[in-house]
Amino acid sequence: MTKWLNVLKFKATGDGITDDSCAIQNAINSLSKTGGTLFLPAGVYLMKKGVTVSMGVNIEGETYATTGPWQNWLDSQDKGGPISQELSLDGAGEVWKDFSLFRGTWILVDHGAGDINSAPTFRMDGSTSIKKLGFVHMALPPITTTITPYPPAIGAYSTNALYNTRDGITVEDISLANPYIGIAFIIGDQIDNTYLDQSETEVSRSFGRHRIHNIMGGPLHTGILIKGVLDTIDINNIQFNYSNYESNYVKLRTQQATDVHLIRADGMNIANLLSFGAYRGIFTESGYKSKNVSLRASNINVEAVIPLSIHANGMYEITNSYFLMVNFSGLNTNPFSRAVEIFSDPDCIHQSFYLFTNCVFQNSVPCSVRENAGKTDNIDDTVIEISFTASHHASFSNCMFWGWGAYKGTTPAITYKHTYDGLPSCNFQDCTFTSESFNGVLANADGDACKAGELVFTNCRFPYSLSILPNPLIWYKSCTITAVDGTRKLLDRISPDAKIL
Repeated sequence: MTKWLNVLKFKATGDGITDDSCAIQNAINSLSKTGGTLFLPAGVYLMKKGVTVSMGVNIEGETYATTGPWQNWLDSQDKGGPISQELSLDGAGEVWKDFSLFRGTWILVDHGAGDINSAPTFRMDGSTSIKKLGFVHMALPPITTTITPYPPAIGAYSTNALYNTRDGITVEDISLANPYIGIAFIIGDQIDNTYLDQSETEVSRSFGRHRIHNIMGGPLHTGILIKGVLDTIDINNIQFNYSNYESNYVKLRTQQATDVHLIRADGMNIANLLSFGAYRGIFTESGYKSKNVSLRASNINVEAVIPLSIHANGMYEITNSYFLMVNFSGLNTNPFSRAVEIFSDPDCIHQSFYLFTNCVFQNSVPCSVRENAGKTDNIDDTVIEISFTASHHASFSNCMFWGWGAYKGTTPAITYKHTYDGLPSCNFQDCTFTSESFNGVLANADGDACKAGELVFTNCRFPYSLSILPNPLIWYKSCTITAVDGTRKLLDRISPDAKIL
């Protein structure tokens, strides 16, 4: 039988006042030879130091943690629930630490503030799991008005000195109320280092296959960070949103947060992801000498200033997903936004494929920027931006596009640029561009190395309100333009002199 221990037997209190970190570490150490599960019953556990979870040890709390503290309280109050009706959550301050707001097992993090490379709250060795816990950070909004860097709440680091991570690690049923960095699985021990001058094998002996499931919360900098991992990590059932609506918290999340950050990561599987209100939803970046990222994603709903930002070459297969450009309450005053941006790395040797199937891309940013932030000049309505420097291929199949040109309608909805060398291509096939919401320019293709036919629209449908400008670099094959009354015209143009029939 698996051995179970209650952390209270090791003099942990769960009262939110006493430092329980030593008691938790002692309990873990008692299981290091036999393995087993350390149970943290409902309560608030103050931790002034991080702990290391030894191989074969599981950490488990009570399930209520995953309902979230502050948003759950607000929801209950709105519904007339019996939760501390006299408590006011207006503005930042200590009131957000009121223990009546918390249900289940919560970790109150009060260590490592100001140093993201210090020890995570729970550092996981291989063959471990951590489940059913919530995390609240002391020196971050809404408790404070300013943001302070913290190390990850949960981290797995693989280096030549810390190499016991080959066996699988499971992170499941976790609530991240206001973390700076929520969950980090990395090769190396420096969060902010992309190790571009080193290979993964120079930094670490190995890193295995892991699971990150059933995570919710509202990170302020990074929700999930994967860096240098060479095996598959399954990321499933993730919901990142606003955990509260205190103004400093909302502003910082909107202006700087990235919910999922992938750096040099092979075999990433992401499914059932909801990301709302961050600056970036998913961000990929080059790292180590290999640089590339491989990602399969399905059933993801990302609503952010930049929902999908790809800056690492690799294999991307994204299906049945929705990308909405959104600027919550106009708090991000930078008018730049993209549903998807793809920038290839000229120093990466990998040929890349970016495949989108059954996806929706929608723009709602220009209106909110103009109305809420007073920005009416240089509005950028581009929905898809692609910049290639080598022989890469982007394909959008059976996709739908909604809305651009909301202000001046002068910026192309699709911008394609090819510089340097190679024979890349970008194809939109069987795609629909919805009517009435479009009154701008469809697409533009340019760049020193761009050739005719690299950007192609095949069997696509466009509304009459679109401006389809003659461009010798853009081809249209069997496309149709539909008027308000339903009449259609054929657009078949593979040269600048071709006419609309």
